[in-house]
Amino acid sequence: MAGFFLSIEGIHGCGKTLLRSMLVSELMKRGFQVVGFTDVGATQLGQGIRKLWLDDLDTPVDFLTEALLISASRRQNVVEIIKPNLSAGCIVITERFNDAMLAFQGYGRNVPLSLLNTLSQAVADGIEPDYTVLLDLQPEVAMKRLESKALHRIERLPMEFHKKLREGYLEIARQNPERIHIYDATKKPKRLLNGVLNDILPLIKMGIQP
Repeated sequence: MAGFFLSIEGIHGCGKTLLRSMLVSELMKRGFQVVGFTDVGATQLGQGIRKLWLDDLDTPVDFLTEALLISASRRQNVVEIIKPNLSAGCIVITERFNDAMLAFQGYGRNVPLSLLNTLSQAVADGIEPDYTVLLDLQPEVAMKRLESKALHRIERLPMEFHKKLREGYLEIARQNPERIHIYDATKKPKRLLNGVLNDILPLIKMGIQP
């Protein structure tokens, strides 16, 4: 693929959406073609899945069913957004990718990691982020940030789930040190943005020229 694929990971409330928006804006100012999106809900199919999964269901969802729903949405992203734009030489920035599956459904929900790895590989069709930003934040601080907004059903889960989620992300990062880079999500947004830009711009320019 000719482009550059960046994923942003982390627990709810860590600042993924803000960072993604700022990165898209800054990179476009520098002359790059950039596409940014949220993992679940970026396509028409994904929007339906997101509404069903997060908003409409008032009965318990089997954890493997949950993983399969998310996989369907992510697969559609690969087909409709990620592959075409990477082939066109764009920078593609997604909030969450397959690391989220391992963190949420694996470490958070206890679905076997071996099964999730197989499912994730099938969904991605050989595509892996060139660089992953992991925004690390204490769950208590993250939930405090979310107090002023309406929470969906995953955000409303007990604190213990969010702690397991963070621990899972950190373990995934330990297993993938060359790709996943941990950033302190308590930093001011502009300082965090500059830190990420300083790290990724040399990598981007190795393969893409604005």
